[in-house]
Amino acid sequence: MNITTMSRRELLAQINVASNARRRYELADGNRWRDEKYAREAVGAELDALIAEWRKRNLR
Repeated sequence: MNITTMSRRELLAQINVASNARRRYELADGNRWRDEKYAREAVGAELDALIAEWRKRNLR
């Protein structure tokens, strides 16, 4: 589903999921997760996009 068509509830849920995933990567041992660098960056980018959409909707 496209983030621009998500309901507010769905958008908040996705923000929560992405935020939790990013937190897990940040707390993990660096050596263990070094191969997960791209996944960690993707989670961060997804979270940034979701938050940007949330802010855009709340400024209207």
